[in-house]
Amino acid sequence: MAQPEILGDNLGTELVTIYVGKEQKEYIVHKKAICDTADYFSKAFTGAFEERVGVMYLPEESSDAFGLFVHWLYRGRVSLVHSQKHLERLFKLYVFAEKLCLVELANKTMDIIRIISLYNPEAETKNSMVSYAFRNTFTDSPIRKWALQDYVRHLYKSNLSGIPIEKDSDSFRLLCRENEDFFQGYLRLVRGNSFREIPNPGFNDSGCNFHRHQANGACYMDETNEDEHLDWIPSSESFYDETIS
Repeated sequence: MAQPEILGDNLGTELVTIYVGKEQKEYIVHKKAICDTADYFSKAFTGAFEERVGVMYLPEESSDAFGLFVHWLYRGRVSLVHSQKHLERLFKLYVFAEKLCLVELANKTMDIIRIISLYNPEAETKNSMVSYAFRNTFTDSPIRKWALQDYVRHLYKSNLSGIPIEKDSDSFRLLCRENEDFFQGYLRLVRGNSFREIPNPGFNDSGCNFHRHQANGACYMDETNEDEHLDWIPSSESFYDETIS
């Protein structure tokens, strides 16, 4: 039987420093770990670019997303916190993972997004999250599909019409005006549908619908049953909004 790899044996001793976001939040990580994970970092830190000195600046990236990426880099799993703020961070992590072609990270991030959303009725795909997903991904991105379906599902749950209530109409119009792909997808989804016909992005029954895989590639969700996720299901009072003091 093959022995499991020990993380400390594969980190090396060389460190690199990465400054992320407009605030230039500093992250110090093992060079070997981050280069082995993504070609983007490998080419930067080992090629002919100025980053070869061991310092990189990522001013356009989210420090929230990068912090979650570092957590995954060292621990091998995506952080799960049952809060609205964390859900918003995960949207940014997903976009970051897609940008770096980290398919496994993107898929696992989507799983956590769905778990938080589906087991917490208060969890909401807000306008800002939808806009972020549509502005920063390509048309075939699974997170676009998820954001659209979950957004419309919440509209139907709140008023059974799929149309925003009056107090939200201005923000909805702005969302549609700034994201034409969302507007077109919204019209296709709600046109002629009743509440019962709106897709409910459940976990086990359609898990792979929100993943990326190579052609004919097997999905780990095919071998997963709900019992394996029972420890992740929160009690109804455990969800909280970190933006509320």
